[in-house]
Amino acid sequence: MADENQELVRLLVALTLKEQQYVELRATGLSKAASARGAGYTSEKEGKRLEKKVVIQRALAAARADAVQTMRISRDDVLRGFMDAVRASDSATELIQAWREIGRMLGHYEPEKKVMEVNQTTTKNIRLLRSLPESKLAELAGIDPQLLLEGIFEEVPEGEAKKEEADADSEE
Repeated sequence: MADENQELVRLLVALTLKEQQYVELRATGLSKAASARGAGYTSEKEGKRLEKKVVIQRALAAARADAVQTMRISRDDVLRGFMDAVRASDSATELIQAWREIGRMLGHYEPEKKVMEVNQTTTKNIRLLRSLPESKLAELAGIDPQLLLEGIFEEVPEGEAKKEEADADSEE
């Protein structure tokens, strides 16, 4: 515990007073925006900006580790508590909330990161696709080419489209 506490103090000394307040507020469980406001920042976006700083990330990690040591609660203790809540829940809503929290703790709701590489081959493929006739594109997309409408189409502004529809209705 002393090691985590010393690390936290060392990191906090490297921060400005506002940054220290931000870290302390975040460590209590407040949101980024609420912590930024509480530390005296005027923009709610400051929290996002601050948490990109490596020193802030380290200070938050040290503060969390210190808090865990202080409370002597482990991740397993929290999971056991949620599992107890699941077993004791009387309603589906309570059950779902408990399972959702368990899922969050286990990292099942982390956003998936997809990386798309664009290289010369991709650029060539795009150029090739753009040069294909509509019937071939429809075939590649699994659409019957006979269902395509042939011709040149132009976009009609919304107001004019409604006027043309009204004129067509009145002619009938």
